[in-house]
Formats: sequence, structure tokens, C-alpha cells
Amino acid sequence: MSENDNSIWSASPSQLINVSYFFITFVVIVVGIYLAFFPPDIIMRFHSLLVNLFFAGMLITVFFSCLRYFSTMLTVFTLTKSELIIKSGIFSRSGERLELYRIRDYSYHQPFFLRLLSGGKIGNIILITSDRTHPYVYIKGIAEGETILSSIRKQVELCRQEKGVREIDVE
Repeated sequence: MSENDNSIWSASPSQLINVSYFFITFVVIVVGIYLAFFPPDIIMRFHSLLVNLFFAGMLITVFFSCLRYFSTMLTVFTLTKSELIIKSGIFSRSGERLELYRIRDYSYHQPFFLRLLSGGKIGNIILITSDRTHPYVYIKGIAEGETILSSIRKQVELCRQEKGVREIDVE
């Protein structure tokens, strides 16, 4: 069964989850450029060393920001009638499949900065599962998260009815 045949929803996380990385990169670049062209008199002796250090810092922060950007862009969550498929990776791709009937509980979290920057439209979904390899599944930075959570909940119930599966808590 192909995931495209019965796909209900598919999306990638928002780049807003990377705002802190992008902000740090911006600050390092601005400080590096400032020190390169307008060095304070106190550090003139160490000017070339500081310029080289900030240039290295700029390269490192730009590299990690690009990694975060592409990692977020290339992560795809797909909800089908019977499973949640998570594909991720930049150079090597990996895919994980979670049978929907294994989802035990759901929660929705909207951090302050995501509410502020997205107007309340982007949030994080946390799924608690009975899967031993992935007891928690985090779907971060998803637009219309509450609507997606409702779709997941509905599909979980339909999948459980179809397969005749019931959740039993054993303590």
C-alpha cells in the first residue's frame, strides 16, 4: 500500500522553530563585520586575531544554521489512514512509520515565541505511543496544529475500530 494512495495530511515543520539559530547567526555576522571595519582602539593590537576568530565564528554559525534550515525543510510528516510516516535527513534519508492504533495519548503545546511570531497558528504535537522504539513522537512547528491533532485523533479511533484494537493500561 502506497502512502500517496490514502494520504490525509502531509507537511513540513515551520522554519520559525529555527528563529533562535538564525538570530544568533545574524548577531555574529553583524558583530564580525563591525569589528572588521570599525575596530575599537583598545583591541587594535589583536585586530587581525579577532577578525579571524569572528570570521571562523561566522562560518560555524552559518553552517549550523544552514543545517537546521535544510533539516527542517526536508522533514516531512504524512498522516495516512493507518499510519504516521516521518521522513527526515539531509544527506541520508530515513523514514519511520508509526501504526496509528499504537498512539495512546496526545498533547498540543504552543511555546510563547511560536504564538507570538505565528499569530497562534503554529504549535507542537506530542504523541505518547505504546511503541517500544519510539514512546514519544514530537511533531514540532506544525501550522494549524490543533486541527491536525484532531485529524490524528479521529484517524486513531477509526483505525482502532477497523482493526478491533483496544488500549489496556497495565500497572
